[in-house]
Amino acid sequence: MITSNLILLQLKNLIQSNQDEVEEQSESISLGRFLVNKPVMSFIVMIQNPYILFNGFLFFFVPMFCENNGYSEIIVSMLMMLYSEVAVLSDNNLSERMENLKGHMGMYIVYFLNIAAVLVFAFTNNLLGVILAMTIMGIAAGFGKPLQQTWFLKQKPVQQYGEDKAMGVYSFTENIGESLGPMVFSKLMAMEPLIASVTSFCAVIAASGLGHMILKLANADKAVKEGES
Repeated sequence: MITSNLILLQLKNLIQSNQDEVEEQSESISLGRFLVNKPVMSFIVMIQNPYILFNGFLFFFVPMFCENNGYSEIIVSMLMMLYSEVAVLSDNNLSERMENLKGHMGMYIVYFLNIAAVLVFAFTNNLLGVILAMTIMGIAAGFGKPLQQTWFLKQKPVQQYGEDKAMGVYSFTENIGESLGPMVFSKLMAMEPLIASVTSFCAVIAASGLGHMILKLANADKAVKEGES
């Protein structure tokens, strides 16, 4: 009797396991469907790539500014060290607080901190402005990418496509932004007056971030209304 019960239990678990596997396969989506999904595409175009463009300011614009103004490579190295140290310290102190903000609003705070940093430099256009900009961007870097990745991984299309594969796409699209950053900031550096070109660029980036925030809030309200109905 006990043996027959054990056999039945094993069969039941096997059937349930097969059913779960079939359901998981039926919910999976292709790469094409993953990319054209609104939460994924809007995040890549409106948040991830605009955010990563600012690496061009850090690793291209700042060294070129220092070279053009007669500052040595030692100054550039010290600025990069300042940025890195602030990022490490910010990670310890602010990451958990930002993660607890409702609706991942911390992701947008980081986004607009980068914009504010570049504007600080544009309005000062001196070494002090660079130091302030690097400090602000260091604070943002401490928790920026973890917040973005956390939000990205919680999206339903990511779960359907698979987290490992989705992070591969995330890294690939991030590399696109990193490649475009130096190109964008080299154009800005060549334009006169600098404050006008940088301000226009930051306005476009800010509009992109605000657009994503509005879309996100609209989708959240829609989900709440559907749940109430």
